[in-house]
Amino acid sequence: MSRILSSSLIFFGWFLVSVLLILASFLLVLTKTFDKKIIDSPAKQTGENITYTTYLTSPPALNTFSANFEKNDARTLLIEKFLKENNSPMKGLGQFFVETADRFGLDWRLLPGIAKKESNLGKVLPKRSFNAFGWAIYAGKDSGAVFSSWESAVWEVAKGLKTDYIDKGLTTPDLIMRRYTPQSKGSWAQDVNAAMDDIDR
Repeated sequence: MSRILSSSLIFFGWFLVSVLLILASFLLVLTKTFDKKIIDSPAKQTGENITYTTYLTSPPALNTFSANFEKNDARTLLIEKFLKENNSPMKGLGQFFVETADRFGLDWRLLPGIAKKESNLGKVLPKRSFNAFGWAIYAGKDSGAVFSSWESAVWEVAKGLKTDYIDKGLTTPDLIMRRYTPQSKGSWAQDVNAAMDDIDR
């Protein structure tokens, strides 16, 4: 009887040790995975957080809030660099350009490229129009569309490009030019393409 009891205790002891080892291994794997995620985080590597504004709805009813985001998208940095190098009044909208382009499925360089061609990135345009894109300027008109803010202009032009151009197969500056500025003989697309290349250099 004592031999059976002793064998049972030994079996139970080994079983308990095995369970504890399995649990310890599982916890070790979880801890290493968690640590790796922290180490690989761009915020951990750069130590940089910046504040930006997220626009939750389409203008003119813009709802905004400030938040910290990890500086992990090179596209934002490249657009900001482009805006600063050209002393654009739209400086600070790099993240908004990228988010809006992603929202409407546009090349992230397209809107800044058009703005560079049409208004030297917002420096040459009718006062208080915020129309840096030459949007809705037709024959016999000088001012075109008027927007309430840079953000409203970016959003509405992106939406228009999506529905009236991209969805109709006009997906590159050369194709967009045919409708956007049909009187151009190629220089518009050439300049927009050059600006887009400058952003991504």
